[in-house]
Amino acid sequence: MVNIKYINKGNKQDGNVCVIFSYGIIIEHYSKGKFKINDVISKFIYFLGVQHKISEMMIGTVIPEKLKASLRQNIIYKEFKNYCKVNNKMRGFELINKLHKGNELETKEYCTIINCKTDKGNPISKKEIDILKNGLKDCGLAMLLYNNGSHSIVVGFDKGKNKYFKRDPNDDNVKYEDFFKGNQITEYIWFSDSEDNQIDMLKKKFN
Repeated sequence: MVNIKYINKGNKQDGNVCVIFSYGIIIEHYSKGKFKINDVISKFIYFLGVQHKISEMMIGTVIPEKLKASLRQNIIYKEFKNYCKVNNKMRGFELINKLHKGNELETKEYCTIINCKTDKGNPISKKEIDILKNGLKDCGLAMLLYNNGSHSIVVGFDKGKNKYFKRDPNDDNVKYEDFFKGNQITEYIWFSDSEDNQIDMLKKKFN
């Protein structure tokens, strides 16, 4: 079940890293704050092998902290995009799915992927969107890519308020709205910490 108090508030992206940031929001929630967004970003720095590039950029320069974060995230974004390009033009969400399932960022213990759709060329059916939307009322958080794949956010359902919410990496707080209305969702990854039998039941709905 989603606990709104563990949805990160107060942080927003400083570069074009909305996919990584969205994943960080989800991991921070399911780890109950033990594994924060910046920890996920640090894992990506080492996975992409850009730690030396970032260190060299900072040596001998006096840069405001806000600008440092922006420069660092822009380096990560460029390497993330390049990694996907040279690996069979992999989608960003496809890479997140692969890394999570393979536990390559040491985050798998916190949550499980119920289902994902990362094929931009094959539109998501209304049936599939309805399964995801209704399923979020029972459990989980989802990363969504929308508007022709230009931006990623996190959505969920707050049972306490009986409302859908979104957490946008461009903002620093939770906003209550039904994001499924009026937005074209092109990709998603649905995460949950539910018991295995419930996850299996939810997965069967997509078959």
